[in-house]
Order: sequence, then C-alpha cells, then structure tokens
Amino acid sequence: MARTGKSGGPVVFERDLLGSTAYLSLTGKAAQVLSLFMCKRKMKKDKTKHRRWVVINNGEIEFTYTEAEDRWGVSRSAFQRALKQLVDRGFIDVEFRGSGVCGSSNRYAISERWRKWDTDDFRPAKELPQHNFRGFKKGHLPYGKKP
Repeated sequence: MARTGKSGGPVVFERDLLGSTAYLSLTGKAAQVLSLFMCKRKMKKDKTKHRRWVVINNGEIEFTYTEAEDRWGVSRSAFQRALKQLVDRGFIDVEFRGSGVCGSSNRYAISERWRKWDTDDFRPAKELPQHNFRGFKKGHLPYGKKP
C-alpha cells in the first residue's frame, strides 16, 4: 500500500506492519495519524549489501497538535488518543518533549517495537523526564520568540 506524500513520492508500508496485531488493534484516528507520520519520514537506501531503506530523520520528526487539527482535520483530543495508541503499540517513540509555551514541539522517532506487541518480549516506550520551565513567566519574551 502506498500513498503519495507531500513531495509526490510513494509512502511505503510493510506488509508485516499492515497485517500485525498491533496495527489491526488501532482504533479511531490512530491508523490515519500513523500514515501521516509515515509521510513525514525521510528515507534513504543504506549502502550496505542489504540495501535496505532507512529513516534518516528518525528522532527529528515533528508533528504538532496544531498541524493535525488545521491541516489534517484531526481534533486535538483525537490526536492525543492516537499518539497514545501509537506509542503504546510501538509504532512511534517520543524522543523529545517540547513545550508549546516555549515554542518547542515534540520530536518523534518511527519505532519497530510494534513487531513484538502483545508478546512477552514487548518493551514499553522509555519514559522521558518532564522539562522544568521554572523561571519562565508571562512577559519575559513573547511566547517562543527569540530576541
């Protein structure tokens, strides 16, 4: 299954992913949000003898609530539920927790943990520490703007 992404190239889903119990268990908008994450991947062929495709922007994929709502019509609550499902089932990992107040957004990585979902070998996503933005007060700088 391939969809045309923003650049016009194909967006590839592995057959294993589409037939997995993790994918088939997705509800609501989660499958749609996963396909949008796949559109945000930048892929490159590995130069090893296996010539596999690798994600070169893994850990740097940004997808904001505002983008989901304004561009794709996914409400904030549906987007939040979809993100939780995608992380819980091992499709994506949160690499950096941003703060909309300070102008930074979450960054995500595409994960392969879904392959072991619903087995004894499945490992949950790593917990990221919450940032402490103590000292930031309204009026210091315009939200998220640099001087």
